[in-house]
Parts: sequence; C-alpha cells; structure tokens
Amino acid sequence: MCAKICNIVITFKIDEDMYEQLNAYAIRHKITKAEAIRLALNKLFEEESKNEENLQIKVEKGPKLRR
Repeated sequence: MCAKICNIVITFKIDEDMYEQLNAYAIRHKITKAEAIRLALNKLFEEESKNEENLQIKVEKGPKLRR
C-alpha cells in the first residue's frame, strides 16, 4: 500500500520472464505486484542517492597530494 496517495498510473511492458519473477516475488512477500515495483524503484533511487553522496564526499575531500 502507498504511504502517500498514489494516483498516478504508469503502463510499461516487460518480458514474460520478468513478469514471472515479479509475480513470484509478490506472492512470496504477500504484496501486490505494484507494491513490489514501488519497492524496487525506491531501492534504485536510494542507491543512486548514496552514490551521489559518496561522489560529493570524494569531491569535497579532493585528491590526495603525494610529496
């Protein structure tokens, strides 16, 4: 279930193998396929955010100078 109001509908195509994996995941975790997709998207966005934070930290520290 959406924590926020979910009122946007997105339609996209996936192959049969991916659909079977999605369906099996949803059944195993007792969630809807839509919720499984939302979880996957949230994980993707979190990972991207962490990668951007790590990149920012590296840029702020700058390269180590050798003497």
